[in-house]
Amino acid sequence: MIGALGPPILFWFLIGSGLGESFRTPRTLQTMDVNYLQYFFPGTITLIVLFTAIFSTISLIEDRHEGFLQSVWSLPCPG
Repeated sequence: MIGALGPPILFWFLIGSGLGESFRTPRTLQTMDVNYLQYFFPGTITLIVLFTAIFSTISLIEDRHEGFLQSVWSLPCPG
């Protein structure tokens, strides 16, 4: 969990804090008083979901290539 959530949240905090003053939010968001960290947060959540999906798919493909799951399913049940 830390490996999946840590880097995007750290990225969000460092980029949002360090570069927040140099970016301007769209005019419609300026009237709602949204700072850059709030503007950048949905993209960070999207990165977490996207990379989790990508790496779990890669894991599933490697597992099918190696045949590990088939060998586990073919073992007899204990007891």
